[in-house]
Amino acid sequence: MLKLTARHARAIDALMNRRDTKAAAQTAGVSYATIPRWLALPDFIAALNSARVEATRQATRRLAGALDKSVTSVVYLAELAEDEAVRLRSAMAVATMLRELSEHGDFEERISALEAAQSAQAAGQVINEHR
Repeated sequence: MLKLTARHARAIDALMNRRDTKAAAQTAGVSYATIPRWLALPDFIAALNSARVEATRQATRRLAGALDKSVTSVVYLAELAEDEAVRLRSAMAVATMLRELSEHGDFEERISALEAAQSAQAAGQVINEHR
């Protein structure tokens, strides 16, 4: 099991913020050959993936925080913009946003139902194994 060091942490940060492994290696202060070698280590990959997940979570929270303002702006333009083309595009954007949010909600519900069914099935298998 790999114990992640400060060098690993710098490399992970650099991989998250640089355009390629060569730039990441330079930023992290390691040789170019080191990055591909570390990318073959399961613990390093797990830490990199964890950093990516956390970055995505943070970005999602920021976007969610801006969503209400965005919707308010688009609805305002759809209702009150002087330019008819702007009103039309805004009205279409409102419809698109609603459809996409509804689809996302439906998708989350279906995943939750599948996960619940899988858990119930797994619990049923455990009970049957103990009989």
